[in-house]
Amino acid sequence: MWEKHKKEIVGCIFTPIAIVLLLLVIVSIFEYFQIHVPGSREMWIGLIGAVIGGAFTLFGVMITIFKQEDSENEQRRLGNMPILGFELCDVKDDFDSVLTYTNDGLITSGFPEFDKMDVMGIRIKSINGCPVFDFTIEGCSINGEEIFKTAAFNPSEIRIASGEEDILVFNYTEELKESIFCIIRFLYADIFGNKYFQDLPFIYMEIPKENKHLKQMIEIRDVKQPVLVNKNKKSMEESARDYIDYKTFHRP
Repeated sequence: MWEKHKKEIVGCIFTPIAIVLLLLVIVSIFEYFQIHVPGSREMWIGLIGAVIGGAFTLFGVMITIFKQEDSENEQRRLGNMPILGFELCDVKDDFDSVLTYTNDGLITSGFPEFDKMDVMGIRIKSINGCPVFDFTIEGCSINGEEIFKTAAFNPSEIRIASGEEDILVFNYTEELKESIFCIIRFLYADIFGNKYFQDLPFIYMEIPKENKHLKQMIEIRDVKQPVLVNKNKKSMEESARDYIDYKTFHRP
């Protein structure tokens, strides 16, 4: 509340102080020049008391109004907060975006080798029908450690309205001998411009098939609710510690 209404609050505090000081100066001048007005001293005391009392009343009314306004804004925000849903789907070459991991770091380009691997897609949509704006990939962690973003990490910002979806492919280009625990963080905004992030935790593995063909296996874990972006936003490494599997998959 202070950050949003600090100008009004400061004005409410300092205006009465300035008025009281001005009145005291006037009283001092009258006393110095021995200007006597019938009942003046009592009048000035009463006037100063009235100003102070009115200032406290005004301050209380303003706090009540600001709290009510903030409460209404919060209810409106919660009613329009998009909640992302994730489900797996089979893809061949029909997907909207790709997140590729290499030993050099993350990139948002690259093409899965469909002739060598059966690729799984991650279907992303708004499950409560609230439109999603400026949807983008913010980053990724693997086994609890945030992955470096290369110069080729340039995810686009898109809109996901009700009934629309985005299919993401996670492309792991290096040799993988065991399962890994991944978190992809998505950043997006609601219709009022409030920013949120939501993490997608999953276990990723590659299962060999015949003729050296591989098959992606993705197991989505417990997806937590969206978080309003603020100065105390958790890092991806901190978020990984919220999951039971963290100690199992993390390699110090």
